[in-house]
Amino acid sequence: MSNSKFSFGKLISNILLVFKIDIYDLNFQISNEKIGYLYLPYIKTPRRKYLFRIDAFFRNMLFSFFYELSCCKKTFQNKVLSKKDILFFVVSFNQKESLKEICSNFNNAYFSGERLDVDIEFPLFFAHIASLPFIPILIIEFLKSVGYKRKTFYQVSEQYLLSYGYYIVANIWVYVLKPKLIVLSNDHIMKTRVITTVAQGFRIPVIYLQHATVTEKFPPLFFDYALLEGEDSLNKYKKNEAYNTKIYLIGMPKLDISYKYINENKKTNTVGICTNMLDSINDIEDLCVLLNKEIPTIHIIIRPHPGDTSRENAWRLLVENYSFSYSTVTIENSFDFLKKVDVIIAGNSSILLEATLLNVYPLMLKSNTEVKDVYGFVKNGLVECEMTNTTIIKKLKELQYLKPYVRHRACYYCSTIDTEYDGNSSQLASDYINSILSGDMEKYNYLLK
Repeated sequence: MSNSKFSFGKLISNILLVFKIDIYDLNFQISNEKIGYLYLPYIKTPRRKYLFRIDAFFRNMLFSFFYELSCCKKTFQNKVLSKKDILFFVVSFNQKESLKEICSNFNNAYFSGERLDVDIEFPLFFAHIASLPFIPILIIEFLKSVGYKRKTFYQVSEQYLLSYGYYIVANIWVYVLKPKLIVLSNDHIMKTRVITTVAQGFRIPVIYLQHATVTEKFPPLFFDYALLEGEDSLNKYKKNEAYNTKIYLIGMPKLDISYKYINENKKTNTVGICTNMLDSINDIEDLCVLLNKEIPTIHIIIRPHPGDTSRENAWRLLVENYSFSYSTVTIENSFDFLKKVDVIIAGNSSILLEATLLNVYPLMLKSNTEVKDVYGFVKNGLVECEMTNTTIIKKLKELQYLKPYVRHRACYYCSTIDTEYDGNSSQLASDYINSILSGDMEKYNYLLK
């Protein structure tokens, strides 16, 4: 990577493009009605209809200041400040988990992001400060907005405002670090989309890997390379224009460390219930009552969604009331949890796929919302059907004494099953990354451009 790409003049010209950024495209997850962020049951209607959620913006800024202040010593002492080639950028626990095994294969790589015990913290406080002069521009955008986009301003205007400062600081940050390659695992949230846009301004290759199962509602790929898990992801992205993204299939790298723990049990002793943010606690409790009554010998572990922090105490109380076990997502990753269970019950969640990959029998709990089979798990045969509490109990009584082998059901979602790279997807991904760094990707045939 030539240092001329990181000239000071290039930095200034990139920063000045902040006046041309599309805040709706950068905030695809919240601005696109197809995803329907505002329609999610756990998104609360604001009590006051004002444009700027000033309290949220400044509260986040203040929290960032004190958090980053506590990290300063670590950041300046960290040896990764000496230039390394590969930057793994993450902003959630699940994203970091999906890239951890790959990152560990490189001596010249480091993690960066926000509040995840990474090597270098992204300066989020300064991104808030840099956003403040753009309040007038955001007001203009609000006045021009209509329909669904207008509604989002009342809910997440602080995210739109932060986009400007995040873009400016990301340019300076990348200019200082000068990575040769950036790897990330989300394609629809503002922060990863900004990092990708900034990298393109410096002509730094960006590689995208999944951190979870994708849906047809995701945006078109706009990265240089995409390392996807299987045919399911490929076919979904094929439906959108791919903007010259070269796609390769690598399976699921985060499975590798748990590959040797594929479940061989012929009977069911332990069941995991994986809740999501759409699940009603009362509905899950109804299921727990039935489990205790109908199959009292089976051990139950409840694992709430990592984003469901506001209801953590309620879930813990439910576990205590029924003498179940509790899985804490910040302590135990999904595959470590899956090693402990023979069957899982979950709604529309990627953990159904992860379970199947470890031959843990997946049962999909019927949702009371309008969200139906968003990942195609029923359509593609990963699970039999959506089940009610009653049908789940009936099925569990069968599985209690005869649990069949179901790992083959996941072949459409994970390309490496029963191949030489089964359980070694991280190495395959690392081979691709090394070839991209060395400019030797011609030896591989990509699937879509």
